[in-house]
Amino acid sequence: MIRKKSATSHLESFSQCLGHALLAELPAWQLLVLAGAVGALWAVSLFDWSFISRQHAFWQFPMGSDMQLVLAAYYYYVQAPWQLPLFYVSGLGTPAGTNIIFTDAVPIVGLVGKLIYSFIGVTPNLYGIYLFLCFALPGVMMALVLIATETRCALAAIIGAIFANAMPALLWRWGDIALASHFLLIGALRYTCSRCRSGSGVASQRSGRLGLFLSI
Repeated sequence: MIRKKSATSHLESFSQCLGHALLAELPAWQLLVLAGAVGALWAVSLFDWSFISRQHAFWQFPMGSDMQLVLAAYYYYVQAPWQLPLFYVSGLGTPAGTNIIFTDAVPIVGLVGKLIYSFIGVTPNLYGIYLFLCFALPGVMMALVLIATETRCALAAIIGAIFANAMPALLWRWGDIALASHFLLIGALRYTCSRCRSGSGVASQRSGRLGLFLSI
């Protein structure tokens, strides 16, 4: 009987500590770390290391015409000489050439790969890392949205990260790499929140000055 009471008291104290921890107000950087940890765990549960490091058989024999087009455009662009326009590849779609923006190859990934190739002469496949980030970063961006709205609760950051990372649309569009960067949309929402808050502050200052002028 005494053991049962002791176990119950321990369980109650643990639940109270857990409740205090989840409802605690955290600094912004801790919220970002917490959301990043949730996103990393989610992405790791979906992709193994061989996929991220492009050692998986999927990257040797990609399934689906979209992925084949993406990789072909990427390798053409990375190994092509630097030229303007920046993402134009004369050797792809000759004789007119093609801009890889129109091939769904995610130009920023191609640009980073091209820089690496220019410095060390190795053609890296960065799409495994990119997809990992696409599934891990939405929660971090959602934490930034919460911070912009002055919500600093740990539980809110965890729930927001879970919902943002597991967005069904992100899962249903698997394979369409160019449509996977939902974290940019949430980042734009964070920017909008910040602009609205700063704009409301400016508007209140202007209305206050107008009221002072009218009272005079």
